[in-house]
Amino acid sequence: MHPSAQAKFGRILQDLSSDLGVQIIATTHSAYMLNNRDRDSNILLERAKSRTCLRETRIVDISQSNWLEPFSFALGLTDDSIRPWNSAVFSAANNIILVEGDTDKEYFELLRDKRHGDNALKFSGEIHSYGGADNLSNQSFLGFLLKIYNKTFITFDLDKESSVTKTLTALKLKPKVDFLAIGKKESGLDRIEGLLPENVRNAVHSANSKLVAALGSSDTKARRNAMNDLKHKYLLYFKENMQFNEEWFCELYAVARTINKAMHLKR
Repeated sequence: MHPSAQAKFGRILQDLSSDLGVQIIATTHSAYMLNNRDRDSNILLERAKSRTCLRETRIVDISQSNWLEPFSFALGLTDDSIRPWNSAVFSAANNIILVEGDTDKEYFELLRDKRHGDNALKFSGEIHSYGGADNLSNQSFLGFLLKIYNKTFITFDLDKESSVTKTLTALKLKPKVDFLAIGKKESGLDRIEGLLPENVRNAVHSANSKLVAALGSSDTKARRNAMNDLKHKYLLYFKENMQFNEEWFCELYAVARTINKAMHLKR
């Protein structure tokens, strides 16, 4: 079966087991059939070796927090181009929102809070951080994800719009229906942090003048590190001082409205 069919078939088996109250034992070499709902139900077997001779079959310990890693290694899913998508593949959700980074994910999670009322992000599926817009260039794997989920919505920073849009439109995705570039068309505001209240950015900048100065460095690594540090400081300040109203979430509410509308449209 195609990997997307493997993933769907795995979910069918999980639903049957749950709905009928029966145990189903399935052996597979497909990582896409793993059960993310009940991780303890996944058992990884390997053959012990003594020099060049195969010995008994034994169970691999997967009790560590990153339970997926041993499976990924055994099944060849450790390639850098695939690794950012691993948890998205094994999610039990039917719908997914893909966001650039971990800080983006936290803003989206904040938008799901019921205290926003009608302005909240009305979404109960998976919000997955894919680790940077460059990972969206893996068109074949992205196409695979689109087949797994009933609905997929992709967000990325506005400064990556020209390169990312080309990939997404090739997959027949539409802006504001399947994807959205986030940020303002102003220098330094072309990412999700550009949607925060101005007083948040001003407060963080005044307390971190050295980091702000590093944004203009000719050293690419120093510039990138400064931006990442500032991203976390924006988020921290925002969470510590936020209020669930238009003053704090105005621009983010606009994003939530777009996604809420898109999630009710059929592909």
